[in-house]
Amino acid sequence: MSAEKLFLTSDPTLESLAKEAGTNRTYLSRTINTFSGKNFSSYVDGFRIREATRIIEASKKSVSFKQIAEMVGYTSVPVFYKAFVREVGLSPGRYRDDIMRRKA
Repeated sequence: MSAEKLFLTSDPTLESLAKEAGTNRTYLSRTINTFSGKNFSSYVDGFRIREATRIIEASKKSVSFKQIAEMVGYTSVPVFYKAFVREVGLSPGRYRDDIMRRKA
């Protein structure tokens, strides 16, 4: 998942990921649930949001949140915001502001 950044596609599915891994969707789902404690969607969100935080930290204010959302595979900015807050505990704007303050 992380090596090939499969999470960056706009619509990763359990089926497509299972095919890529050479297994079936039931086994993959069970494995994700067991080892991450998350369902498939939350698992993918975790990778996407980690990538988004990396982009935010590297880009300062030059990249819009809409662009970042698209870069990490979201087709909806509100869905991106919701996932970001769920994963990080802050909105993307607040996270960027905190990063900028720490760098100053």
